[in-house]
Amino acid sequence: MVEKYVLNEEKLPTLPTPHDCEIVEIEYKDDFLIFKFCDKINLYDSISYIHPNVNSLVIKYHLAQPEVYVYKWKNRIFGKGYEFVDNRKIIRKHKHLEYLYQYVSYSQLIIKLWSMTEIIVEFECDFVEYEWL
Repeated sequence: MVEKYVLNEEKLPTLPTPHDCEIVEIEYKDDFLIFKFCDKINLYDSISYIHPNVNSLVIKYHLAQPEVYVYKWKNRIFGKGYEFVDNRKIIRKHKHLEYLYQYVSYSQLIIKLWSMTEIIVEFECDFVEYEWL
């Protein structure tokens, strides 16, 4: 089942949040940023009440602009803060990369991930497709 959410209309949608679900693969393909989630996703509380019979999830973000900005939390000597990293590094498989939450605005998404530290992914987006498998 595929659900489509448009982000450049007058009324913004409420996107389902696969909170704490593990992402097993991230890829860029044909103007899409694609998150593929682990199997048995329906065991997570954030999914069990929305789609109790699904096994996995693929989220496809259609990029309005090709730039994807990725920031990683760094502990510095004189303070803490986020540091820009090369967005191609996010493509690599991470161990236990978890989806925490997202901020939705007009044609833009900010997604917070977790993998031993906080990772923020920011990009412009026309629409989002949730493919429940």
